[in-house]
Amino acid sequence: MLLEKSNIMDNLEILGVSSKERAILEAIFKVELINATDLAKSTNTKRGSIYLYLENLKQQRLIIEVEKADKSYTAASVQGSLVRLSSQR
Repeated sequence: MLLEKSNIMDNLEILGVSSKERAILEAIFKVELINATDLAKSTNTKRGSIYLYLENLKQQRLIIEVEKADKSYTAASVQGSLVRLSSQR
């Protein structure tokens, strides 16, 4: 059974995701692929801080890093979200 993005966002508190991290994930879900600078701007987060949030979200397997044209982007990891969510229930 696949969960929609909105269902995942509704249940992120169960996973221990902070409100700032949820805002970052919501921004990633909106565009599906985004670089750290644009993500920092769209979430009103300091660029230095965004990397800390992204690292934490990567460790939780909620996002992945994608290389495209020698640039690094962030994308949501729906599969990782589903695995973590199902293991919490």
